[in-house]
Amino acid sequence: KTEAVLRQLAQGGAGFIIAHASGYDTAASRIAVQLKVPIMTYDIPTQLTKNYVSNITTSSQQGSYLAGILAARTTKTKHVGVVISASDTNWYKMSGGFVAGVKKVDKSIKISFVTISSAGYDDSAGGKRVVTQVIATGADVIFGMGDNASFGYLQGIETAKAGHKVWFIGDIGNMGPIDKHHVLLSSVLWNFTDAFKKALADIDKGTYGTHGYNLTLANGGISLLKTRYISAKVWNEIRAAQTRIQLGKLKVPLTTKAPQVKALINQK
Repeated sequence: KTEAVLRQLAQGGAGFIIAHASGYDTAASRIAVQLKVPIMTYDIPTQLTKNYVSNITTSSQQGSYLAGILAARTTKTKHVGVVISASDTNWYKMSGGFVAGVKKVDKSIKISFVTISSAGYDDSAGGKRVVTQVIATGADVIFGMGDNASFGYLQGIETAKAGHKVWFIGDIGNMGPIDKHHVLLSSVLWNFTDAFKKALADIDKGTYGTHGYNLTLANGGISLLKTRYISAKVWNEIRAAQTRIQLGKLKVPLTTKAPQVKALINQK
């Protein structure tokens, strides 16, 4: 089905196609070369064919490191949770960055790390169930990565019977407009706008497919959402860490697999 849709777009006159999921990469690359239409794939930096195939990657762990600092400064129970919807490289990258940020502030903070299932991206009910379980163990700040499961995280936090405030840090977008219970502390935002503009410029110049496009703190592709619930003092600390990352003075660990995240959590 994916290949048929991509082929239909390419044959229908599209001058540039964004195949925005790693599961589309193989079919997208094949169609780009066959039909000579520039296509952008996702998350495989080696996937390059001049004029036709390039890719987007993220250094999302940089943003989640900042989220970890925020969580460590916010928690009252000294227990934070990381909940992911699937066995996903990006979720592992952000989980590791978050853990490193928490530990930079306070190594004694307990960190729970839970996965809904191997591919629970759309599992909103599972998201609510898992978040509720993590809150029941004492976590009062939850960093959740999920897609549709994120709505379940939000609902679970909104309806939590913890006896104290529980905060949510989201990912990719801003759920503020639907945060009716004022639990959204922040979000690690991904912004593809500049990368897409650069890709279009490269198509015009004939240089598309010679390099990829990576979202970072430095180029604005990755950022941490500032909300009114974050104090000026904490935000200044976050900004200072961001500057050090951008200057290369602070290296955020890269974790692409669950055991690496767990090892970081267990690190003393």
